Amino acid sequence: MRSRRKVIVALVVFVLIVGLVFAGFQLFVVLRSDPGGEGPEHPVVVGVRADDDRLTIAIGRSCPQGSTVDVSFNPYGEDRVALEFTSAEALSRFEPEELPPDTTVETALPAGFMWRSSTEMILSVHFARGGYGWTAHADLTAADPPAGYPPDVYFFGDFGWLTEAEVAARDGMDLMTACTPQ
Repeated sequence: MRSRRKVIVALVVFVLIVGLVFAGFQLFVVLRSDPGGEGPEHPVVVGVRADDDRLTIAIGRSCPQGSTVDVSFNPYGEDRVALEFTSAEALSRFEPEELPPDTTVETALPAGFMWRSSTEMILSVHFARGGYGWTAHADLTAADPPAGYPPDVYFFGDFGWLTEAEVAARDGMDLMTACTPQ
C-alpha cells in the first residue's frame, strides 16, 4: 500500500512539473509574440551624423508632407530635451538647430542646447493624414563618422554607416524607418 501511495505521489508531482513547464512555455510564447501584429516587423532605425558640432538626423525615408516629428534627447534622464515640429514639406533629413523652411515648431530646443551633452535620441512621427509612424532610437555617441567617410552616410545603429538610398532599398526587408507606413 505504501509503495502504491509513493507511485501516485510521484506521478502527481511529475504531472504538476510537466504542467508548470508547459504553462511557463506558453506564457513565454505569449509574452514574446506580438499581439495583433501591431509591432514593427524589423528593427526601426534612424541615422545620425556629426560634422564638428552640427548634428544631422536622417530618417532614411521621406516622411509625408505635414508630418509631426518628435525628437527627444536623453529621453529617460532628468535632462530630457524635446523638439517637436511639423514640416510643410516632405522630410527625409534635418538638423535640429536649423529646421527646414515652413516648419511649425510646437516645442523648441532650449537656448544654448548642445546635443553633444546627450547620449541617446528617440525620434517618432505622427502623420498628417492620421496614424503614427514608428519610433526609432539612436546612439549619439557613435555619430562621428570615421575619417574619410563620404558626407552622405549616416550611422544607423546595428546596420552601421549607410546612405539614405541604401536604407530606402532595405526598408521593409531587414529594417524599417520611422516613416515606414504601418
